[in-house]
Amino acid sequence: MHCTTQGYCYPNVISCDASKEFPSRAVHAEANAIAQAAKHGISTDGASSYVTLEPCISCLKLVVSAGIREVYYETTFNKGNNAALCNSFVEEGLVLN
Repeated sequence: MHCTTQGYCYPNVISCDASKEFPSRAVHAEANAIAQAAKHGISTDGASSYVTLEPCISCLKLVVSAGIREVYYETTFNKGNNAALCNSFVEEGLVLN
């Protein structure tokens, strides 16, 4: 169920801003896609990922671990040391973008 179906992350909450005192119950799109593939027995080895926003470091590590070889994104997200780490994944051939 999508969080907005029940009232964002928690019942009777009217916006994401209103739920800042509670921990998020959401997962990032990359983590969800990998989990759904595993749940349904679909191999991600050698797959490509298409996302709107550049994966965060945690998601990029999941992508690499899942064997996804290419990541395409529209908008850059990572800056500074995180961007450098992402670039090192590309330079080392762990993932292509």
